[in-house]
Amino acid sequence: MKRKEIILGITVLLLMFFTLLCVACAEPVTLSFDANGATSGTAPKSITGNPGSFAAIPDKGNLEKTGYSFDGWNSESSGNGFDVKPGGLFEMKDNITLYAKWIPSAQ
Repeated sequence: MKRKEIILGITVLLLMFFTLLCVACAEPVTLSFDANGATSGTAPKSITGNPGSFAAIPDKGNLEKTGYSFDGWNSESSGNGFDVKPGGLFEMKDNITLYAKWIPSAQ
């Protein structure tokens, strides 16, 4: 092998090592759930993980809101953000709160 190839190989290995080290030392992020006006019950517990990890999205648990049906989770309390359905996987990139999304029940 030529000297340039050896140096290049060592450089690539060092970059890979420090990239992995950086990911392993990343600050954990938290996925929180908000009952968003529920009349009873409590929101699921927060999930903490490393950035880039995936969390299983829980259902509503024992949350209830009189006159409304649960329609998953949303990134905005108004329901105008992005929807996240229970049972799916969510990539944890940053700290975020998902809000219970309520739709009026059929009368």
